[in-house]
Amino acid sequence: MCGLSFSIAMLIISRCFQGIGGAMIMTSAFAAIPKYLPETVIGSAFGIAATGASLGLIVGAPLGGLITGLISWHWIFIINIPVGMAAIYVAWKVIPKHSKASGGIKEKKKGFDVTGACLSFFGLLALTYALNRGQELGWESHFIMGLFAASCTLLLVFYWWKRRFPDPLLDLTLFSNRNFLYANMAALTALMVMSGANFLMPFYLELMRGLKVQQVGIVFLLYSVMYVIIGPIAGRISDKVKPGYLCIAAMLSARSCFRCSSERSGETFLS
Repeated sequence: MCGLSFSIAMLIISRCFQGIGGAMIMTSAFAAIPKYLPETVIGSAFGIAATGASLGLIVGAPLGGLITGLISWHWIFIINIPVGMAAIYVAWKVIPKHSKASGGIKEKKKGFDVTGACLSFFGLLALTYALNRGQELGWESHFIMGLFAASCTLLLVFYWWKRRFPDPLLDLTLFSNRNFLYANMAALTALMVMSGANFLMPFYLELMRGLKVQQVGIVFLLYSVMYVIIGPIAGRISDKVKPGYLCIAAMLSARSCFRCSSERSGETFLS
């Protein structure tokens, strides 16, 4: 649908459907690792999965730039079709019908929290749209203020609903576990930095530095190469070293590298 879009409105609507499918894949893929694999290889498996997920985020920029510059932007979506078909076939053949813990016993099916999903979706949608259009429409405009108010209301109702639904969409009691809480905070911080850089850097290189779309794509290949090298190695190390120490060391080293690179001029980096 994205590849066949003939207007910006159709592309945005198609991307919404694509985002729903992407969210399903991300959550189920990482949840399948501890469900189906033995504990001795979980760290390595997460490293491989993180590499694949990171490649999806990072490779998309250079590959999309090359395809857009050489063919057409429509093909950056159409090229996903054969990849998706291959992934469906592999998942159908490889993923077992029962988990390692079920012992072949069918697990009891639980109802899906449709109300909670809708409340969280529209609450976050209003918040995201307000943050996106606030600079353009004015932060004190009635429309933006109304979106913020609607977002707060919906998210508060979502919190109220989850305390009463027997199988809520998000069980907030999980955050009482400090390991779970700190791991999610660290993941949120890392993803904010990575997503922010991925979003802004192409505009900076193209508009401020004058690079062509194909050249921007080549620059972003550096990210892809590093993720391919580091991901599996970090996964194997996490099986032997406490993951918390590994994450702290990684984020401190990334901060040091950022400070060193920021002291250099953009011209030196691009050359």
